[in-house]
Amino acid sequence: MSKKLKIVCIIQVRMGSSRLPNKALEDLSGMPSIERMIRRVKKSKNINKLYIATGNSHKNDILVKSINRIKGVKIYRGDDDNVLDRFYQIALKENANIIVRLTGDCPLIDPEIIDKVISSLIENKSDYASNILNRTYPDGLDVEAFTMRTLIETYQNVKDKYSKEHVTSYMHGLSSNTKHKGDFKKSSVENKINFSHLRWTLDEEKDLEFLKALFSNIDNNSSWMNIISYLLANPLLNMRNLDVPENEGGRLRYKKIDKFQKSNNFFKKASKTIPLGSQTFSKSHIQWPKGVAPLFFDRGHGAKVVDIDGNHYIDYILGLLPVSLGYCDLDVDNAVIKQVNRGAIFSMPSKLENILAEKLKDLIPSAEMVRYGKNGSDVTTAAIRLARAYTDRDLIAVAGYHGWHDWYIGTSTRSMGVPKSVKNLTKKFNFNDIESIKALFKKYPKKFAAVIIEPAGLIETDINFLKDLKALCKSEKTILIFDEIISGFRIDLGGAQKYYGVKPDLSCFGKGMANGYPLSALVGKRRIMKLMEEIFFSTTFGGENISLAASIATLNKMEKLKTIEKVNNFGSSLIVSLNKIINDNKLNKYLEVSKINWWPQLIIKSEKENEAIFSSILRQEFIQNGLIIGSTFNLCYSHCDKSSHLATLNKFQKSLENVKGYLNSKDLSQYLKGDIIQKTFKVR
Repeated sequence: MSKKLKIVCIIQVRMGSSRLPNKALEDLSGMPSIERMIRRVKKSKNINKLYIATGNSHKNDILVKSINRIKGVKIYRGDDDNVLDRFYQIALKENANIIVRLTGDCPLIDPEIIDKVISSLIENKSDYASNILNRTYPDGLDVEAFTMRTLIETYQNVKDKYSKEHVTSYMHGLSSNTKHKGDFKKSSVENKINFSHLRWTLDEEKDLEFLKALFSNIDNNSSWMNIISYLLANPLLNMRNLDVPENEGGRLRYKKIDKFQKSNNFFKKASKTIPLGSQTFSKSHIQWPKGVAPLFFDRGHGAKVVDIDGNHYIDYILGLLPVSLGYCDLDVDNAVIKQVNRGAIFSMPSKLENILAEKLKDLIPSAEMVRYGKNGSDVTTAAIRLARAYTDRDLIAVAGYHGWHDWYIGTSTRSMGVPKSVKNLTKKFNFNDIESIKALFKKYPKKFAAVIIEPAGLIETDINFLKDLKALCKSEKTILIFDEIISGFRIDLGGAQKYYGVKPDLSCFGKGMANGYPLSALVGKRRIMKLMEEIFFSTTFGGENISLAASIATLNKMEKLKTIEKVNNFGSSLIVSLNKIINDNKLNKYLEVSKINWWPQLIIKSEKENEAIFSSILRQEFIQNGLIIGSTFNLCYSHCDKSSHLATLNKFQKSLENVKGYLNSKDLSQYLKGDIIQKTFKVR
């Protein structure tokens, strides 16, 4: 019967997705996503004509150019927002009896399901048929079919923007956003087994990763049930994007709701049971213009994060630097999942402790022996105890940030609760200033157990200072400790000590060594580290297997792909581009980006009385444009992606354009819509 009818299939596609720009042309194992979809649609036995319907925007020119080389597909361009009009004009032109609607984010669309929906429409003499009325198929296999009469009635009655963009909302009546709903006879196509929990659509980075991996292992003509069978046999792949919720774009765009409503409401609840509503000062609301900023994140992938309200961002904080490859790195997470199935922790050590220790020994010049912790503070404190035990001295000299434990934090403005007697055991000196540490040694002769520094950070390191400091510590019989919690696995695989060629007695590593999984390491010379057999540094979770497996996978990938070199090259390019944007907007007297490529800093040059307001407005505008940036650009391998780089520059430009306009005002504070950010304390 269907052969007597003119059945036109229309795939609506656009290139301007905010979550995954240009997704229709993303390469899926050697072929653009939209081409894979078209080839699968062409296998339908009932479709007579196939159209791509896209907007007039120049963004879509590249899409049209790509589609033009595919035979058997026509292109129609129309109003960017009025997608309904595109469908109507195509149907009129083709004198269609039945229209099949598909969306361009479904590269796994199945021709058998398309034909089932068409048959259901015809056999039940319905006005509208679909497999979305009662979902039983994977998300990404959505098919809708309707008669020409249904389309005409919809076209004549729909007036609101939402329904003009979402073509069939008036027909099926499922959306709460549409103002009017038609009275149509509908038929639902359902599968006997419910697979609606599966996600096969292309909307976010996780979806892209999943589909790339899938198409690398299946034939493009594989039926949807064959794909189910493959995924059942490969459960790790099947898990990759199941946590991504159904697209909330329509709700966010068309409902006039607080962009951060869920964050703000959840903060009220969280702050009743958690001081600050966060476990970490630097992750709490005091760091953001509360009220116009996200306070809780839901998920991340690559260099991007999504807050609990569904807003998407490129993230340049990365959980305070532990993420070195990118959120949810496939190789690391697969190693983790395999270890989860073997066991998280045992009553005796696993082989992983030694495997990772051998790896660290190969990479880090000072690593002859290794012990593990969870946070950076664990191993810096262990290093201090070890140094005191080895030297039989008490005083510690510091130049940097070294964690939250009493011996260090007593030197900061957050010293409440630290006994004065403990505070007096730690003395500060100035980084890169050898005379300042010499003065301490002179004032307290033969009293210092250790000197601990961050050998690389926001201030350019003077190599001669490191060399002189090492020589001084040797002559004073004082342990030299490098705190490489931040610089480790960022400036170089072997840390700053490898980069600068200066080997300390002990070193502390953490943050980026396991791509977000909790792990830190104290490494050092055997003659000193052997004393760890006597001093008490013993933790239940120090040898926890999941983080050890993550670290091994992380370091192997870093080494194989030379990620640090690539990230630092990206950092150099980013610095030049961002400073050009700053200069082009004539804001160089207010801010600049430092030239340290592995850890660029956004330097605020505003007057002290306005600095907090200016910084708060900057973060407000970055957030509004989809950037999460603090005082530094914390970089990871996923940032090196070209599209992420270009998107960052575009968002940064838009943010500064707004800030530039505000600076002409006598009262800058009137443009701050949220709370003023607060400093935890300043140590660098």
